[in-house]
Amino acid sequence: MNLRDPIIDIKGIGNAKEKLFRTLGIYKIGDLIEYYPISYEDRTKLISIEEAMDNHKSLIKATITSNLVTRKIRSNLSITKARAGDHLGSFEVVWYNSPYIGRTVFVGKTYYFYGKVKKSFHNIQMEMPEIFELHAEDLFSFIPKYSLTKGLTHKDIRKAIKNVFNKSITVEDYLSQELINKYKLMGLKEAYEKIHYAKNREDLSRARHRLIFNEFLEIQIAFRSMKEETKKDPLPFFLDDNRINQVQELLNILPFQLTLSQKEVLEELYKDIRMNKQINRLIQGDVGSGKTIVAVIMLFICLLNGYQGVMMVPTAILAEQHYEYISDLFSKLNIGARVGLMTKFKTTKQRLEYLHKIATGEYNLIVATHGVLQEDVEFSNLGLVITDEQHRFGVRQRKQLSNKGKDPHIIVMSATPIPRTTSLVLYGDLEVSTINTLPAGRKPIKTYSVNTGYRSRIYKMILNEISEGRQAYILCPSIEINDQMNSAEEVYEKCRNGAFRDIPIGLLHGKMSGEEKEEVMRAFYENKIKVLICTTVVEVGINVPNATIMLIENAERFGLAQLHQLRGRVGRGEHQSHCILLTDSKSHKTKQRMDVLIQSTDGFYISERDLELRGPGDYFGFRQHGLPSFKLADLSKHQSILLEVNEMVEYILHSTEQEYIKKKVLIAFQDKLDQISMN
Repeated sequence: MNLRDPIIDIKGIGNAKEKLFRTLGIYKIGDLIEYYPISYEDRTKLISIEEAMDNHKSLIKATITSNLVTRKIRSNLSITKARAGDHLGSFEVVWYNSPYIGRTVFVGKTYYFYGKVKKSFHNIQMEMPEIFELHAEDLFSFIPKYSLTKGLTHKDIRKAIKNVFNKSITVEDYLSQELINKYKLMGLKEAYEKIHYAKNREDLSRARHRLIFNEFLEIQIAFRSMKEETKKDPLPFFLDDNRINQVQELLNILPFQLTLSQKEVLEELYKDIRMNKQINRLIQGDVGSGKTIVAVIMLFICLLNGYQGVMMVPTAILAEQHYEYISDLFSKLNIGARVGLMTKFKTTKQRLEYLHKIATGEYNLIVATHGVLQEDVEFSNLGLVITDEQHRFGVRQRKQLSNKGKDPHIIVMSATPIPRTTSLVLYGDLEVSTINTLPAGRKPIKTYSVNTGYRSRIYKMILNEISEGRQAYILCPSIEINDQMNSAEEVYEKCRNGAFRDIPIGLLHGKMSGEEKEEVMRAFYENKIKVLICTTVVEVGINVPNATIMLIENAERFGLAQLHQLRGRVGRGEHQSHCILLTDSKSHKTKQRMDVLIQSTDGFYISERDLELRGPGDYFGFRQHGLPSFKLADLSKHQSILLEVNEMVEYILHSTEQEYIKKKVLIAFQDKLDQISMN
């Protein structure tokens, strides 16, 4: 019996049970033993009735001291009672609708009772306990509890797993004994067994550690494998003296100087080119750090080398903004840039004409939304793929776009600062470059946390900014009216009939059509709307340098990293900007979180604190990134394990065992690797 055998091969599982297991996603034996418990009942401690706590489950050894008495309360309810005791006291045992109990429990016999104890002034009861003979196997262990479906019990799952291990299942441990010893790991087969049948906390802890280690390892090895598959003979990008001089001409017409951090990232990209290496790199930087100009310079180099370049962004209006900026900039340089904007088309004919221009190379630089991923979009000689705001796209989209060329260079950009250890999981197939300084002259955003008693004062502050020609966001956690929090629709109605009745305001949320959202955002960008009441739909939006206030309602509802992203919608111009976190929460944890934002504008520090205080949730986008969800691993709790895994992967890839172990890992995790590649 091995992990790939169907579960129908397990003793006790027939066609009916097999169907029930399939509803839980359990098809093979490997699926079953990786169907980990969601909790455990601790039956490792035997206590006396005197030690038992009210409303807690306890394991007690006691003797039945009275006859069982059954009373019929009504037609559908009968109660059976008996007394049981140990040397320190006695308690009443109660069963409901259990007429059979008198045939299995006998006066004068000693059993183990496991159940919830209820204590009152005059009496101690244990209702509907599990009763075990003194030689029972399930005693003195951690009893696993599973997520169930109708028709399947915990006992069914435990029995099936027990039957697997009773059959001496073959589980090949792909790690060498040297690595197992070095990292003090439990053997893989033992870990699979102990996660379901642990006799003590140490066994359970070691089993979990090994299996968490596995989950991180499979991702790391899969990603490193993908990284190694990058073309050894990439598209030739050249950076000779002439091209470097042309890049300098571009830099000379910029109205600003590149920061040291931007220059360092460019040097990393240049190094890839000079080493004749395929660029496969993530550029991550804080909001407003200047990633876009780095991307523009690389698109410029792509055109100088005679290739097409494409930049994919998440929204049409952001695409338009990038298109206008790039077109204007490149028009000042004599490089034959023919920039196309691919968002939406009024007619099919118009779209087909546009696709023809891309396919023939008439457009050699395309700024587009996800529509560029469609199958009929073909390129003449695609050389560089850039995806902006990568946390909105995933592995699958990235691969789709790169597959439109013959192994083009790939640059991924993200304004979501991610702790280094987390980036190993989300972007393990990419080299990582970081822009960690803001452009010169940028004023730090002043951040405040106040309660709703300050609302009228805040509105006066907004009106004052508007009188100076500026604009403001008011961001709400929900769209529709909600008793628990301020909704965008509710705030919009109150504002347009109240404090802001004399000025143009707008409403923006996710339930609006694409055209409606674009119309509102464009009006805000053009300063036709002074106050934009919105939801997190603006998290990835356009650059509105004139916006100087971000008011966030019910700020406690958001994670720190997201609040920081939202704050980054302001502070992009020359004027002092403000972010106001509005919350009535009295929670100490909320205060802790708000203080982090008040004290720091460093997105990387904030994301690390967010991970500590809140956990990753899906903010880091496992589903968005196309990654399978972890069953046991938690990025917020298991950073030390992830670092150990990374160390092991480096060792594997640089040792004589590299190929042997790597192949075994990839075989063991082929299904997961396929999942990563396809999502």
